[in-house]
Amino acid sequence: MPVKIEQDKYRMPLCPYLIVGNRRLLVHLDAYCVPQSLQWPRPGFPDRLSWRDPFDEWPYWEEMSMDAIRARMPYFEYADGSRDYLHDAKTVEAGYIEDTNVLEGRYELPGGTVVEITTFVPPQTDVWVRQFNVTGNGKLVLQGDFFEKAVRGHALVHMGNVNFRGAFDAIPRGVYVIMSTIPLTQHQSRVAVTVTGKTSWTLFMCMAPDIEKAAKLGEEALRKGYETLKTETAAADRAWIARANKPVVRHPFIIKNYRRWLLANILHMAEEGAMSCGPRPFWGFAWPRDCSQQAAAFAAAGFIDEARKIVKWHIDNTPASGVHEARYCTDRAPMLLDNRPAQGDNPGFLCWAASFVCRQSWDRDWAEQIKDNLYLMAGRLVQSRDPETLLPLPSADYRETKIAESAGIAVTAVAGLKGAAFIADRLGDPGRAGQFLARAKEIKLGARKHLWNEEKKYFMTSVKPFNDKASIATCWGAYPFRAWDKNDPMFVQSVKRVYRDLWNRAAAGVLCSAGTPYESYWMYHAAILLLGASATGDRQMEAEILASLEKNIPPQGIVPEQVSKATGILWGCAPLPVAHADLILYAYRKA
Repeated sequence: MPVKIEQDKYRMPLCPYLIVGNRRLLVHLDAYCVPQSLQWPRPGFPDRLSWRDPFDEWPYWEEMSMDAIRARMPYFEYADGSRDYLHDAKTVEAGYIEDTNVLEGRYELPGGTVVEITTFVPPQTDVWVRQFNVTGNGKLVLQGDFFEKAVRGHALVHMGNVNFRGAFDAIPRGVYVIMSTIPLTQHQSRVAVTVTGKTSWTLFMCMAPDIEKAAKLGEEALRKGYETLKTETAAADRAWIARANKPVVRHPFIIKNYRRWLLANILHMAEEGAMSCGPRPFWGFAWPRDCSQQAAAFAAAGFIDEARKIVKWHIDNTPASGVHEARYCTDRAPMLLDNRPAQGDNPGFLCWAASFVCRQSWDRDWAEQIKDNLYLMAGRLVQSRDPETLLPLPSADYRETKIAESAGIAVTAVAGLKGAAFIADRLGDPGRAGQFLARAKEIKLGARKHLWNEEKKYFMTSVKPFNDKASIATCWGAYPFRAWDKNDPMFVQSVKRVYRDLWNRAAAGVLCSAGTPYESYWMYHAAILLLGASATGDRQMEAEILASLEKNIPPQGIVPEQVSKATGILWGCAPLPVAHADLILYAYRKA
């Protein structure tokens, strides 16, 4: 249900952090249910709304002038010509109907008008539904989203008498039509609806490969009607989330939000297993590192089929080198336009994720299907060896562009090799399992000798090149990776060092990019630190991190990637599925 939003940072217009979708269609919205991007026919790049460049990763909502914001926001116009913009509302409420991805908003405007919006995407159909209930006298004017470029339909063309229509010119190509339960008047890229007393109407935006199919979807949606579609959508969401296991961790913050994290994450997953790692276009790719954690989280929560599909999608996409690129489009093509290097921790992450799923629910047939490419990746981890340090050769890790012999590569390699050994052993190949375990043991020996700072007692970030900062990657080590024993003093002291160096108690967050214009608190890193803290048994540290997360996320329970240090405004991508995934893994940490 709608929740009252008190803090200005969550009421910022055009700052998207809410989503609706159905695993084919994903819409990213602000607190006023104004869309900022739309992805179809599966979650992920390209953005079909495209009013911002797809490479835009910065918080444009923080940089825009008020005039520019007003040019994209809905407003209510009174008889005397005065206007109330939706973001001028005295009271802002926005939230999900419990255990669903049906989003509701309610806005009380200064002039007395009340605007209520309900939006969702019904299951297994490419129709985005928006229901408006407006109480007042005047006109509600919609602008900014698809009405900015949509073409009016009319009965004299072969494409049919639809309200509005338009083309998607990015591959895969298609069309959309917008139909309404009441007539809409368009003038200069705006749509105005006359409101007298209480007025209600529904918009159906329908997407298909051609105009005939899109129009049929619209006609069917009009026939079924808003209430039926809403009921079907809520029932499907509730049936899915009812399958979730009960969390082991019973902290109120976890119990309140774990279903929301699962419901948000499933909207990023296509049926065949491709998984977008965020609703903003720049994040709308399958990142093997992130997807591995998302698959493990689904498995821990009891969604084994979903987890297997994600892992298999990536393992089937393994290149001959055994090392995946940084990102992939959800049609499997590598995303290479920004020249990120292949990520050396991807083999470890994927082998670990496969074993995590297998430990939750063993299926020999599935393991047989993935074993060849799994062994290819694990073999790469065996071969990648610096004879001087015994560590994997320099490559990119979670920092994405830094090439190094790093703790991030070492801990994921150990986790992946142990995971691949588990699967090989279960498949009756003890010789291969022994080879993988021997290399994992060797990497741990190299880490203890070369990555361990003997003077200060913690694992450093990297040795070639030398970087003596603490590494957040260490915190994955005991759980969920099983790379280190949770009682190992080196692991325990390294987690404490990460906490000491990276945790900012005053702001309650992990500070990144310190001393730059991009200083921010990363909620994703806070979730990783939480995994480390819980593994060490430091309950005070664990409680402090949980309290900070509760403080720094929006009231709907969605977890953002970053929060600006200077302003507290959401940065990066929200929601961030991998942050949800690590919190879900924490919730099921004994699973």
